Amino acid sequence: MSSFHPHLLDRRVRLARGVVWGALATLVIVFFRTQILEHSAFQLQSETNRLRPIPLPAPRGIITDRNGKILAENVTGYTVSLLPAADEDLLRATLHRLAPIVKLDSQAIQRVLVRYRRTPYLPIAVLPSATFDVVSALEERRLLFPGLLIQAEPKRYYPDSGLASHLVGYVGELTEAERSQQRVAAVRLGGLLGKDGLEREYDDSLRGYDGVRFVEVSALGHVVREAPPASRLAPVPGKPLHTTIDLDLQRYIAQIFPAGHRGAVLAMNPNTGRSWPCTARPGSTRTRSSGAWTRNTGAGSTRARRIRSSTAPSRGATRRGRRGSSPWPRWPSSGAS
Repeated sequence: MSSFHPHLLDRRVRLARGVVWGALATLVIVFFRTQILEHSAFQLQSETNRLRPIPLPAPRGIITDRNGKILAENVTGYTVSLLPAADEDLLRATLHRLAPIVKLDSQAIQRVLVRYRRTPYLPIAVLPSATFDVVSALEERRLLFPGLLIQAEPKRYYPDSGLASHLVGYVGELTEAERSQQRVAAVRLGGLLGKDGLEREYDDSLRGYDGVRFVEVSALGHVVREAPPASRLAPVPGKPLHTTIDLDLQRYIAQIFPAGHRGAVLAMNPNTGRSWPCTARPGSTRTRSSGAWTRNTGAGSTRARRIRSSTAPSRGATRRGRRGSSPWPRWPSSGAS
């Protein structure tokens, strides 16, 4: 029988038709499962790959003296960060391209990489306090740096840092060693918390609650646009703190305090325990604007150091007014007396 016999040709056609219909049925079943049954799972995966969460730091509560004068407030500053990269080598290459603009040396790059290893799912802070000139230079070259994120954030500011810093304290970045403490359980790694003084004592109420926003990124890691407002969670500012400290009296005592002497002056109401001035010498050397890190001034200097409320040799002196059985001014007062 010839291979082109009509009976054999008809059988081959039926076989081919069955294969085609079987393939089409398989495609329909797979399409139905992907688009209908597993639609939610694939949509979530797609949104996760496309959107990146960006923490929004909450403004800390303002600290005032008994007359309402500001001891600690917030000012707007710029933070330069990078979105999480696919791998560490890609992040390192981006940091080397950023180095000439933001003045990063090898040690600063290594610190950024350490932050990335700790929280690989969050933006990595490269320059916590960027100047307007640096921000402008980065904006002009944004396409050269995948994942570049420039965000305005509240920075702590102490108008009279030399007078009341030993009482007000300062804020700093949460470290790995502090994560085990119960009081910082709600603080994300890299967030700011009170390290000393009133900032530490009332950190829970002053800190507030961070928010979050989402940005859409391209396949190359560039920020394309802001996510819809419905996905944004606004930060909750911290509560203000009204103290019994008298800043004018504090300033007067600092003026009449004998130069070159060590000591402390504390004035308090023995009936209520409220303190008004508390002056100690030597005083603080902390800068007015207190962030997690500060940089040495000078061309090419990028060594970061942690902000302290006093230098090591004088650390005991600034705590003279807080030692002993008498409490130092740490209570929020409903009214000055």
